[in-house]
Amino acid sequence: KKLRIVQSARELINKKGYDAITTSSIAQRAGVSIGTLYAYFSDKKDILMEVVAAFNDDIYNHFQSGISENTADNLSLEETIDAVLHALWHAHIHEKRLHNEIVILSMRDPEVDAAFSANEKRLYETIRELLIRFNDRIEVNNPAAAMFVLKFAVDGVLNRLLDCENKMDVEAVLREMSSMILKYLIKTPKR
Repeated sequence: KKLRIVQSARELINKKGYDAITTSSIAQRAGVSIGTLYAYFSDKKDILMEVVAAFNDDIYNHFQSGISENTADNLSLEETIDAVLHALWHAHIHEKRLHNEIVILSMRDPEVDAAFSANEKRLYETIRELLIRFNDRIEVNNPAAAMFVLKFAVDGVLNRLLDCENKMDVEAVLREMSSMILKYLIKTPKR
């Protein structure tokens, strides 16, 4: 029953937004009484935190499967960056409305922000580990600062692309972003 409640809340948030739903609407969707809902959760926020945890795990697993399918040890830096960008894009479009709701909620609720940020850290740590094998080609002054810059540049572009994906050629944007990242990261040969 608990999983049904969480799944129902997730579907409703994805469809209507967090502020538009109630514990009663969640219980009704889950096919349980309000008393049963409160036996598992103290309030709507408690349910939200379970939804965020499940969403974070799904996003991370979705990203990991995209990476593992497309990144072999023999891939070049260029191919690895392309695979990472595609995996991140597919993670962003997975339950797009829910993703946007969680981003908005993370800006106004420190607990949601902490859970969402922990997942982002997990994603970008995975990316950093993928890029380590190219340290001989990557030249940045401060790797931690470079990951921060890249994270927010990529997130900004991908989030904006979500808003206008029907008006933009997604593949062209991903290619340009890949080119930008490579120019930022790669050591240029000394002449």
